[in-house]
Amino acid sequence: MKKVYLVHCWGGKIEDGWYPWLCKHLKNNNIEVHALVMPNTEEPVIEKWVKALEENVEVLNEEVYFIGHSIGCQTIMRYLQKKKITQIGGILFVAPWVELSLKAIETEEDYRIAVSWLNEPLYFSKMRKFTENIFCIFSDNDYFVPFSQKKFFENKLNANTFVLHEKGHISAEDEIFELPEILNVSGKLLGLEFLEIVDKNGNFTGEILERDIAHNENLLHNEISVFLVNDKSEVLLQKRSPNKKYSPNKWGLCAGHVDAYESLESAAVREIFEEVGVKIKESDLHFLGRVLFEKNMNSHFTYLYFVRINLNFKDFVIQTEELSKVQWVPILEVRKWVDEGFTSFDTSYLPYLENLKKKIESE
Repeated sequence: MKKVYLVHCWGGKIEDGWYPWLCKHLKNNNIEVHALVMPNTEEPVIEKWVKALEENVEVLNEEVYFIGHSIGCQTIMRYLQKKKITQIGGILFVAPWVELSLKAIETEEDYRIAVSWLNEPLYFSKMRKFTENIFCIFSDNDYFVPFSQKKFFENKLNANTFVLHEKGHISAEDEIFELPEILNVSGKLLGLEFLEIVDKNGNFTGEILERDIAHNENLLHNEISVFLVNDKSEVLLQKRSPNKKYSPNKWGLCAGHVDAYESLESAAVREIFEEVGVKIKESDLHFLGRVLFEKNMNSHFTYLYFVRINLNFKDFVIQTEELSKVQWVPILEVRKWVDEGFTSFDTSYLPYLENLKKKIESE
C-alpha cells in the first residue's frame, strides 16, 4: 500500500487549511496517510523536526511518498540527506524555500528561529538520488517565499513545478481549505487519475475517486469524445494500442476521462493534444450531445464534441502508448465501421454522427 507522510508548515497544525481536505481524499483512495504533528510548531528546530519524522517513518521504499508545506519541505530534505540512499515513491513540495523574503523574518524573533534553517547546508545532489518523481507548487504572490525559488528548485532537484495565481503562502491564513491543484498534482505524484463521481443526472456528488476504483465499483463519472473532421467530410479515427485494457486494437475517437475539477472543454483540448499532438482552443469545440453508458463496469457519461482540423497524417504526433495509427474515414463510411465491429464506440453514437454530417453540409 502506498504511504504518504505529510509535514505541515511553521506555526501550522495538521487541522489547518488544505491538510484535512487532501488527507480525506487520499484516504478515500486507499492511500495510507500519516499527517504528522510536529513539535513546538511556533519555534521549529531542525533537530527536533527531523527526529519527529524519523520516529514516524518506519521504512523507506518505493511505496513511500512525502508531501511538505513550507518549512515542512526543508524537514523532509534534511531527513532524507541523513538516510542511506533508497528509492522512494516521490516528493511533493508546496511553497518550498531555502531563502525567505524580508516579510518572513521581519522581527528579531522570526530571524532567530529561521537562521539555522537558512544557513545549515542542504545536499541536493544526494536528495535527487532518492527519486526523480519530484513536484513543487508555488504561488505567484507568496509573501514569504521569493518567486526565484521556483527556478532554484527546478535546477537543484530537477523538479516539475506548478504556479498558482494569487494564493499567497498557500496556507490557512490565505483561507485556502480546498485546492484542486494540490489534489491533481498529488495524483501525478502517486500515479493516480482522480475522477469526479456524478449521479444519474450528471451532477457532482462530492466524491473524488481514482480511476480504477471508479471503474471497479461502477460509479458514474464523465468522459469526452471528439470527432475531428476535415473539409472533405472525413472523420479521424484512431486505432487503439494492443496493450490497452479497454477495446485494444479497436478504432475510435479522440477520447478520455475528465479529471477532477477539470472542465469538459479543457479535457477535450488536453486529450487532443496528448493523443495526436494537435493544439486547439476551447472555442474551436462544438457540442453535439451526451450519452449515458450503463455497464457492469465503467459506467459513465460521454460528452460528444466535434472540431474542424485540416491536417495530413504526417502532421499528427500520436501517443504511442495509447494509439498505433490514425486514419481519415469518410463520414458515410464510419457507420459501416461501427456496424462491422471495428470501432470502440457503439450504435449510440450514430445519431450524433448523422447530426454531425448535417451540420457540416449546412455550413
